[in-house]
Amino acid sequence: MEPHMRSFSGYFFLGSVALAALPSLVAVAPAFALPVAGSEVVLVRKADLEHSALGARGLLGGGLAQAPPAATPAAPSQDLPGSDPSELDEVTVVGRYLRKDATTATKTDTPLIDIPQSIQVVPRQLLEDQKIIQFNDALKTVSGVFNANPTFASFSTFNVRGFNTNNIYRNGFRDGVNSLAGFDVASIERIEVLKGPGSVLYGQGELSGIINVETKRPQPKAAYAATFDAGNYGLFRSSLDFTGPLTADKALSYRLNAVYQNSKSFLDFFQAERWLVAPAFTWRIGSNTTLDIDGEFYNARQPSTFGLPAVGTVLPNPNGKISTGRFVGEPLLDNYGSSAYRFSYRLEHRFSPNWSLRHGFSSSHQRLLFTQTVPVELFPDGRTLLRVITGTTVPDGYTFWRDSNIVDTYLIGNFRTGPVEHKLVFGFDASWFYNATRQFNGALIAPLDLFNPVYSPTRGPTILEANSFNSPSSYGIYIQDQLSFSENLKLLLGLRYDNATQRTADLLTATRTSEDFDAFSPRVGLVWRPILPLALYGSFSRSFLPTLGTNQAGLPFVPERGEQFEAGLKADLLEGKLFTTLAYFDLTRQNVLTPDPSNPFFSLQTGEQNSRGVEFDLTGEPVPGWNLTAAYAYIDARITRDTQFAVGNRLGAVPHHSASLWSTYQLQEGSLKGLGFGLGLFYVGERTGDLANTFTLPGYLRTDAGVYYRADNVRYAFNFRNLFNVEYYESAGSALDVIVGTPFTVIGSVSVEF
Repeated sequence: MEPHMRSFSGYFFLGSVALAALPSLVAVAPAFALPVAGSEVVLVRKADLEHSALGARGLLGGGLAQAPPAATPAAPSQDLPGSDPSELDEVTVVGRYLRKDATTATKTDTPLIDIPQSIQVVPRQLLEDQKIIQFNDALKTVSGVFNANPTFASFSTFNVRGFNTNNIYRNGFRDGVNSLAGFDVASIERIEVLKGPGSVLYGQGELSGIINVETKRPQPKAAYAATFDAGNYGLFRSSLDFTGPLTADKALSYRLNAVYQNSKSFLDFFQAERWLVAPAFTWRIGSNTTLDIDGEFYNARQPSTFGLPAVGTVLPNPNGKISTGRFVGEPLLDNYGSSAYRFSYRLEHRFSPNWSLRHGFSSSHQRLLFTQTVPVELFPDGRTLLRVITGTTVPDGYTFWRDSNIVDTYLIGNFRTGPVEHKLVFGFDASWFYNATRQFNGALIAPLDLFNPVYSPTRGPTILEANSFNSPSSYGIYIQDQLSFSENLKLLLGLRYDNATQRTADLLTATRTSEDFDAFSPRVGLVWRPILPLALYGSFSRSFLPTLGTNQAGLPFVPERGEQFEAGLKADLLEGKLFTTLAYFDLTRQNVLTPDPSNPFFSLQTGEQNSRGVEFDLTGEPVPGWNLTAAYAYIDARITRDTQFAVGNRLGAVPHHSASLWSTYQLQEGSLKGLGFGLGLFYVGERTGDLANTFTLPGYLRTDAGVYYRADNVRYAFNFRNLFNVEYYESAGSALDVIVGTPFTVIGSVSVEF
């Protein structure tokens, strides 16, 4: 599947079947996320401050004095949800880049060092310091993760360990509309990136990994903030973040995030607008029961954009270089309008200190108004671009409908069998999706001269049509056991059974199909800590992903399967001030669709792809006020079996080498206390542009920077991206779709807290 709407069938497939999970409540719930560099207020129980667990785990990686990592008992998060709000204290934590636990990998609050799989956490403070306003730009500091869409696109596809993924979750649930709707970062508290398959807990999904967005939660102490951003290319953005109690006993609290953004781009005719309203509520029903409810209303409007041909960007063109801002569509026709509505609840009840039940439900709905001009061929003269205009003819203008409903219930138990400690997760989940393409069609439109463009909205004869829907459903049963033989030796075992049904209908041909699949997905991992600050681990896991469609003979495709072997080490350095992960991985995708050489309108399922490499991540606060995150990845991703492309060809847009470094320092004392600086270096090596390896995207080194100053309750910031205005290319979907990187950008911000 190519990025940003290059293959519509791929997006219908993405919404096919997803099984999601209820996230566990975090160990220490962050209070109002102050938009301040280097500090954040969190609420903790007074009694918990006396225990070494918070010190050992660094209070979510913060700046409290840290005890040796040996003392890591059951996470205090299981006590916090039912705590009396009057027993909560405020603690200011400095150094918010480092977090030492996560929920995505195990559905429990597990220290990262005890997880036999690579998982990286992007916290809120890092998003704030880099002034991330596009979700597509949020993972650039994570090793082996690349944006497969333009940064300015309103929807997201990422490449993780060499393979594209739409495994994007929201609060532990598969987000059924993200691949077309996207996110706004204003409501995000942190992003957890699990490398490799998560099928044992989450069911069907891509092999490459899971990206889980955890949203901001309500807090029992009132706090309010407003942020105003402005920058070149006409950027204006305003956001609000309110939280506090709704009842005198603070048992019921709320949070409200709201955003409005309007911007242009270096691209001609580009004008984008979006808004977000995201309410959330937490009800501490009693000492043992907590209910979280959240909703999101998201709307985005912008042109449907495509990249530029390789000839004239990364390859020579007899006419010269194509303008990087050239718009290849039709300004009066191209339009991308998405409305998304998300709702979920999560209920947790503790039967005892060792046993709890978690139940959740997520519902997502999206309507997409979509018209796009798609490049088809570049003529031999190197300047004339043949195009097709695609869109819909229905009266309300909606091209795609997408609805998803997911339910997940699981039991968590802590018990012993002799000297072995167990943390058991046993659950059931189910999902129902509906995806429709409504009277979609394509027509020829006047060719475009790339060097002297004259735009014309006149449509030619219709050459393609589609009017179809699919309604996948599934259920899964899973079990996982985290066995602790000692503080030094831990074993993770998991097994899942999935059953999925795919029902499709083509309304143009009056044909209907129904397919059923089932699969078992195992996971096994071992962690050995020869010394407590160092962990050596190894793991094996498998993925399962149904594939829509049939071959030329009318036979349905079998599900895509994948497997990953991973081994590495994790370490607490400088007495817990730095955390690092070094991982070796080997992933293989099987049953990959490839073009049928006898009929290009059909596919065969004989493809296989392999990706192997090494990743390194380092995050922490070496000295007070100095936060950093660094990453490096070597990835060798290639075709290992195919009918169309040569075996050994590199996968498109995947560099052999990539690295990043982002660091900030805030003065801790003196007359300039509150002044901070940030510097980022982002290197991406050369990449092939397509599976045929017909052209290469050059490597680049981009520099970002920031300056911050906080005075009382006001924070001022200037962020600079592509500081030296380097010309670079983000990615490519084909020889007609090379994505140009954004030139020098500056954003000024003012944040006020009340």
